[in-house]
Amino acid sequence: MMAGKGFLPVPRPLELTGDVAENWETFEEDWNSYEIATETSKKTAVIRSATLKTVMGRDCLDILKNLDIPPDPDDADANPLEDPAKIITALDKHFKPLRNTVYERYKFNKCDKAAGEKIEAYVARLRKLISTCDYGDLKDQMLRDRIVLGIRDSKVRMKLLKQRNLTLQAAIDDCKTSETTNQHMKAIQNSTETDHDTVHYARRGAYTPGKARAKKQAVPQTWKTSSAGSCSYCAKKHPPGRDACPAYGKECSACGKPNHFARACKSADQKQPRRMGKAPGQYKKRTAVHAVEDEDHLMTINDERPSPENAYAYGVNANSYAKQVYATMKVEGKSVRFQLDLGATCNVMPRKVLKKHNISYQVDNNQRTLTMYNDTSIKSDGETMLKMINPRTKKNYCAKFVVVDGDSTPLLGSRSIQQMDIVTVHYNKIQVVQSNGSRLDKPITREGLIEEYKDVFTGLGCLPGECHLEVDESIKPRIHPPRRVPVSIKEQLKRALDDMTEEGVIEPVTTPTPWVSSLVTVSKPSGKLRICIDPRDLNVALKRSHYPAPTIDDLTPELRKTKVFSVLDAKNGYWQVVLDEESSLLTTFNTPQGRFKWKRLNFGIKSSPEEFQRRLDQALEGLAGVKPVVDDILVWGEGETLAEATTDHDRNLRTLMQRCRERNLKLNQDKIKLWMQEVPFHGHLITSQGLKLDPGKVAAIAKMPRPTDAQAVQRLIGFVTYLAKFLPKLSDVCEPLRKLTVKDSEFEWLDAHEKILETLKELVSTAPVLKYYDPTEELTLQTDASSTGLGAAIMQNGQPVAYASRALTDSETRYAQIEKEMLGVVFGLERFHQYTYGREVKVQTDHKPLEMIVLKPLHAAPRRLQRMLMRLQQYNVTIA
Repeated sequence: MMAGKGFLPVPRPLELTGDVAENWETFEEDWNSYEIATETSKKTAVIRSATLKTVMGRDCLDILKNLDIPPDPDDADANPLEDPAKIITALDKHFKPLRNTVYERYKFNKCDKAAGEKIEAYVARLRKLISTCDYGDLKDQMLRDRIVLGIRDSKVRMKLLKQRNLTLQAAIDDCKTSETTNQHMKAIQNSTETDHDTVHYARRGAYTPGKARAKKQAVPQTWKTSSAGSCSYCAKKHPPGRDACPAYGKECSACGKPNHFARACKSADQKQPRRMGKAPGQYKKRTAVHAVEDEDHLMTINDERPSPENAYAYGVNANSYAKQVYATMKVEGKSVRFQLDLGATCNVMPRKVLKKHNISYQVDNNQRTLTMYNDTSIKSDGETMLKMINPRTKKNYCAKFVVVDGDSTPLLGSRSIQQMDIVTVHYNKIQVVQSNGSRLDKPITREGLIEEYKDVFTGLGCLPGECHLEVDESIKPRIHPPRRVPVSIKEQLKRALDDMTEEGVIEPVTTPTPWVSSLVTVSKPSGKLRICIDPRDLNVALKRSHYPAPTIDDLTPELRKTKVFSVLDAKNGYWQVVLDEESSLLTTFNTPQGRFKWKRLNFGIKSSPEEFQRRLDQALEGLAGVKPVVDDILVWGEGETLAEATTDHDRNLRTLMQRCRERNLKLNQDKIKLWMQEVPFHGHLITSQGLKLDPGKVAAIAKMPRPTDAQAVQRLIGFVTYLAKFLPKLSDVCEPLRKLTVKDSEFEWLDAHEKILETLKELVSTAPVLKYYDPTEELTLQTDASSTGLGAAIMQNGQPVAYASRALTDSETRYAQIEKEMLGVVFGLERFHQYTYGREVKVQTDHKPLEMIVLKPLHAAPRRLQRMLMRLQQYNVTIA
């Protein structure tokens, strides 16, 4: 091999196959390093050029000789081929134009992380690819998006997508952290594994009841070999004699007799049900798997069928069973007590049990949903394989477990129970009986529901766990003086305070407290007093947990097949959350009867809504057809017919009531709305046909008087903006009204404004029914742009799903029309991101030049359009 100074290898000759432009860049980089390392750069130009022409290879040299290299104007006699700088420049111009920007971007956007590839290597590969994509200032953003879309771990991708302002470095750091954590988990798991050889089973079919096995043949005691030359007792070849046979002294797992393996057992193909009360080795039932034995074996219990998304684990928390059967097994060397459940289709292991026994494990991404005995469901963390020993038979097993959170009981399902010889099922004695149906499927009435779940509608609820309020210690506490209370309500106030004290909602305080708020009383429609506090100063010091509050837009995609609805109200919602002692003292308030503190979460605290929503979501997690929003709980039923939907609704309602009973969540029986095909819910009317405007909102708009000042106009615009999803081109309609709200402008209500008010009332009264979004149907985005605003509509099957509009800024009003139209497309896609991302979207626009501009290369578009086109890169869009 050729070598340079100091035995440094010379650069490899330039390859003229594949991506020649990239090959040239690699060669040029190697040559520059070689020149410096060998001090060739210090030599004359003639020597440097000769060295360069020598190492570049004959093919490249032939190309160089045919290039038109201009001579040096100062020295016409000089040979340009003896100037290394001119050679590099000429070859650079020759090879670089071969690079196609569109193709380079195609390669970049198709680059996914390879299996087993380190994130650092993947990022380096992406950086090399993006260097030729000409993305300009958007380089970091495109690199970030490619990392999010190209990684293989869906959990990490989900975590990244949840971050609003995700930066490139943050994405890389999160991927590195996840990769390192997975490596540590594997190392910990591998260090705890034993040296047993894992022998997997091949499933031969489910057990079929049939005739009893024929009488077992005795195992001969003289070691023989078959005609094929293999041993008749271990099915392997070895020297003659029993001492050389690995089966000698071992017990067969098929028949229980000694001195042979199951693969050579003469009785393995005969059926003999194991009798209850016999020793493990005396009889052996043929199971759904067939074993292969060796000296040290570990039997893997593993159904070859793919794991379903839903499994049944009836025994978990099944307190309704009169008698429950348990067995203690060794799990990774630790004794764990399992409940045995022949009705369960999977094994269940609570995470807290694994933590208690310090058992190392690693879950996969198969997050199955477990259906419980009462038809409720639990979302699992994933699945893991654990090594087990049956203490009675001393046999080793490897079983798959579904890992769950909460106070569940470790459970062994039907397949594992039978394969581990814990319980034998006599299938020939099983009788099939006709079931009268689950209690969950029985029709219910309003009175029957209230009577059956009377405990759910009485008393004060108490959701699991205490709430802690975090305070910014740098803010000085405030103590408010007591406020005077009107004489007319003093007695009523005293009774209300006494009642709340008796219920355990508040408690008198006699010790000094740094925070004291003022009392606020509000009269309810029923005539009773509502006791609140004025925590304005306390709210400044409180830190929020920022839990996302669900909106009606998050709910509607789940309602596309619904026909029946019910709404239930959490009784005294916030009061069902207990405050810890430290947080309770923060809520101290003054009254004429002295100071009191709240023992339950109270109204007015800025973190109360999100803390309550979090606990309500946790309490009702996993329930089908149930969605809590603030203190309202929506229940629905799906089906092709109204009868099917009602049955599904009643089942969902019963599981909700059962969960409320389990979690001590109390409901208000005076506010329940049952079996409705149209139900008001948070300013909207949810129906079986789609989403409608709440008639109350329509009536309020119709009765709204003419505004008399700018503040009244702002209230009007704010009111109709809340209903914007129902009103097409609302921004254009409201544009003249917005001018009345400009600061320091004179307010003058003209006839034109009166016509706009009437137009708004007409739009609201004739608002369309919005279709529930269906991910299985084609999605169309219609966009338009005017001189003052943008409009967009999401359509499916010719029906609107939602409308959106906004006014143009002062600078945007000066855009060219094609730029406004493109901005409208970008606005529509980003405004409806939850519907348009990750699927094909057909964009309809009346501006035909848009169809052509998106087909041109990016660099051919003006810079403003380039930026908009780059924002479209993350969507799968067809403009027509």
